[in-house]
Amino acid sequence: IEVKEKHLEKLKAQVRSKESEIHSLKEKLDRLVVSVSSFEFAFRAASNSIHDFAKPLITLMKATEWNLEKAVDSIVGGNVTFV
Repeated sequence: IEVKEKHLEKLKAQVRSKESEIHSLKEKLDRLVVSVSSFEFAFRAASNSIHDFAKPLITLMKATEWNLEKAVDSIVGGNVTFV
């Protein structure tokens, strides 16, 4: 009986350890979910800002009869050339 009680105490200690680990992992997961949400919010805000900047710029370029194909070709591939 004494051996079984010691074994039972050992198992209880393992359960407490696992419960503590589960709690810690849940907290980490919650922080990651917040991080992903924050990233998605920042990404959407940046995307909208770029769109809000580019749309009127393209409209002005069209109004002044810029060659948009040539403008695009000058920056495609990351190679910016100024003409």
